[in-house]
Amino acid sequence: MATSSSDGTARIWDLRSISVDQPKTLTKVSHKRVVQSAHFSPSGSSPTTTSRDNTVGMVTGVNFDHTSMIKHDDQSGDSMSYFRYGQLLGANKYNILQS
Repeated sequence: MATSSSDGTARIWDLRSISVDQPKTLTKVSHKRVVQSAHFSPSGSSPTTTSRDNTVGMVTGVNFDHTSMIKHDDQSGDSMSYFRYGQLLGANKYNILQS
């Protein structure tokens, strides 16, 4: 499961190992501002986050152990509001949407 937070973090959780005391976090993605969304690719292999700091975080690796930050140079003054995966022309593509 992927969650996003107003504290500037997103977390990827392993729901197979949830306990009453502490669920297991597979990875934490840190942004400089509020994280607005966290989604998985259709295959489940690449969690992606968006933040009010105008970055997209992409988590990769077998154990979700590598995070890449992609700067979104927004000239409109609006931050990215959310991210989602979609199908365009029969191929997996990224759709970055602005508010």
